[in-house]
Amino acid sequence: MKRGAFLAALLLGVVLGLQGVGAAELRWEIERNFRYFLYPSDVEIQRVARDIYETQNKEPPNVEQLETLLNGKPGFWSTRLSAADNAHRKRWPSNWPSGENLTVYDLLRFLRRQEGRPSLNSILCPPASLQGCVEAEELGRLGWASLLVEPYSGQIPTGSTDTCWQPLNRLHSNCNRLWGDYVRPEGWIVRVYAPDAPPGAKCDWSVTGAAFADDDIFHFKANLKAALHLKPDEKQDRHNVACETRIVVPSDNNGTSVAGTARVEWTLNETGQTPLDVAPADRLIVGLGDSFTSGEGNPERPPWFNNEGSGDAALPVRQSDLIPGKPAFDTRAQWTDRWCHRSVYSWQIRSALDLALRDPHHSVTVLPYGCAGASILGGLLSPYKEPEWASTDLPPGGTIAGSRIEIQLAYQELCKSFVGAACPRRPTGSSPFWCGWQNTPDIVTLNDVKPISQCSPRQNVFRRNADALLLDIGINDVEFANWVLGLILDDGILDAATTFGMPGYVPCLDAAANPCGGTRTAAKFDRLQKRYLLLSDLLLHRLLPDFGIKPENVIVAQYPPELSGCGGAEKERVSGNLGLTVATFPCAFCQPELCQNGIAGAGFGSGGAIAAVRKAGDTRKVELGRNRLNQDLKDFMSRFEGASLISWVDSAPGPNDDDLSFFHRGFCRSEGRFNTPPNDHLCFDVQDLQNIDCESPPDPESMHVPRSTHDCATPANFRPFGPNQFEPYRHRVRLFRTMNDVYIGENQRPNKAQYGKFGPIDLISPVSGGAFHPTAEAHSIVATFASKELWARFKDPQ
Repeated sequence: MKRGAFLAALLLGVVLGLQGVGAAELRWEIERNFRYFLYPSDVEIQRVARDIYETQNKEPPNVEQLETLLNGKPGFWSTRLSAADNAHRKRWPSNWPSGENLTVYDLLRFLRRQEGRPSLNSILCPPASLQGCVEAEELGRLGWASLLVEPYSGQIPTGSTDTCWQPLNRLHSNCNRLWGDYVRPEGWIVRVYAPDAPPGAKCDWSVTGAAFADDDIFHFKANLKAALHLKPDEKQDRHNVACETRIVVPSDNNGTSVAGTARVEWTLNETGQTPLDVAPADRLIVGLGDSFTSGEGNPERPPWFNNEGSGDAALPVRQSDLIPGKPAFDTRAQWTDRWCHRSVYSWQIRSALDLALRDPHHSVTVLPYGCAGASILGGLLSPYKEPEWASTDLPPGGTIAGSRIEIQLAYQELCKSFVGAACPRRPTGSSPFWCGWQNTPDIVTLNDVKPISQCSPRQNVFRRNADALLLDIGINDVEFANWVLGLILDDGILDAATTFGMPGYVPCLDAAANPCGGTRTAAKFDRLQKRYLLLSDLLLHRLLPDFGIKPENVIVAQYPPELSGCGGAEKERVSGNLGLTVATFPCAFCQPELCQNGIAGAGFGSGGAIAAVRKAGDTRKVELGRNRLNQDLKDFMSRFEGASLISWVDSAPGPNDDDLSFFHRGFCRSEGRFNTPPNDHLCFDVQDLQNIDCESPPDPESMHVPRSTHDCATPANFRPFGPNQFEPYRHRVRLFRTMNDVYIGENQRPNKAQYGKFGPIDLISPVSGGAFHPTAEAHSIVATFASKELWARFKDPQ
């Protein structure tokens, strides 16, 4: 080939190559677009898990599938980052560490160090066992949400997590220091990148309507301030830098919507590119409800046990356990909000998180107000005493800024100026109990609740619109907690518990779910219908139009079948162990006859407490009560045109519904070796101890938590389940918490001896408070359906 021809060919090849480079696609995404998490890494780890799942399964995961990957199977944190294919990894930030042997846990540690967060050792390992604690293993055992727990601080007696909820003032203000206003974003960090740019390539950048961001997240507010001071057409430039940049785009602050715009121009290898328009926007989701929305039963981290051979949980850490230079530990279960038992495992929070993971061009702001024990009047429309409310948890001065009324708190955070009544007007002639409404629902009207649902009369202006309302409410209006006590206490103990102010009863309904057997059950459901009518009026005529929420964007979940497999349906074969033993001391004598003595059955100081579902017939009555409750909820929802009611089919699942069905996955369900009532008894007794082998780890499906640690055939060697073996969030067939789960997973009594003034009756609260509530896995299933409904309304039509 002649030299001229050769040079021409070479020049043509270079040109073609540059054209190929010039065609590199530019992309953008909002960093930390799930704004409820304080730190970006907690969102990024969810994205990495999602990428790994999609690589392995050729489709993105739903919420339940992502939960199973993160918590349901051992070993996720040791998964290599290379498990995500190259197409996904090219979309990851360029400053992330790379290497074929690096694991998800390695990335997690790197990201947390960048954020200046405390070591995982101080979060996951109790002081008494710091020397032998393996962080990655503990994280796998305790679940992904334990990453959010903050080291104990005496300044936050109510507990705290790395979310935007601040439990001291009871407002979403915990992110304000780093990111500014939570409820109405002032701006976003947007990462712009070219995934197909050659390694090591350099680019020139020009941006209009935004400022370049520093790598340090603590500089966000300063970068935002710089962006706000730019003139409308003012450009900023950076030359010969990486083909990835981060910019701060301010919100345009134009009334009810929250959005921003910026234009990015870039040059790669001196080849001009098409300008890119960046348009971040925010979606706001409000969540209201009771324990089925708060995440009750699923704390971010379970309590620490004292590891001294007894099964008592959450004893204070002794001074001798503390290691110099290490912070003290709060040994109680850790919650985003301890008073309300609110957890990030809640289906409402998980639904909002999934919406953010699906769409990196929108951020999601969620205001979850669900509180365990809340009812329509006591919780949504007036304050009440939350499950772990304590006057010792109040900040200096004894007052809190945020309202203890869910709907009023939503107005408080969304109004530009808010002046709400501390307690709304009490209807004439009502009882003075709290706001005076709980026992007088028939005389409460929309006018009575008006003071809680308005901005300041002088400035009735909202800071922004909301996009959707998630709701679950009603079960406490028919006294669900008393149904639980009615199931697990026999008549003698039930009478004693009632004497001490803890009444239990089982509703009476016929096969058509109509109240029977007197007026007690009928009165409760009549009260529920009146309260639903009041709530629907309030939502339709005040809250939804005030917040700008369309009625079709209301999503409500029905109450799932807690007792499937417990004899709750006619001709249903009992598929699990109805009896449980909450063992608190080494049990020298556990006798079968104790089975008849309810939750306090083992007697004073004898070392075990029997908690059993007493009668299969009662489970059928409670199931009928749940069906009636759901029918009333369905009638309530019929007033909201186009709204979604997430319901559970109580018959066999379809061919594609196996992994998302609640069918026979209730409280009693088990696929372990003890998957039928032991020895034809309805509760656990000494004969069962003799038939238990020394499994290690114990069978996770069995509800028989206690284990014998030496000679399994000798009851005298009976010992409780080792708390350091408990895996609260792994996959199980049953989707509801047992009393044993609750005793080990969220024991509320850090400073009390085993038995208090009322003897074993004191166990009722620590083992029944979260029992019969959905597990984190169950919440993820509900969130799968709710997220699907949200996505159908908000996805980009393109």
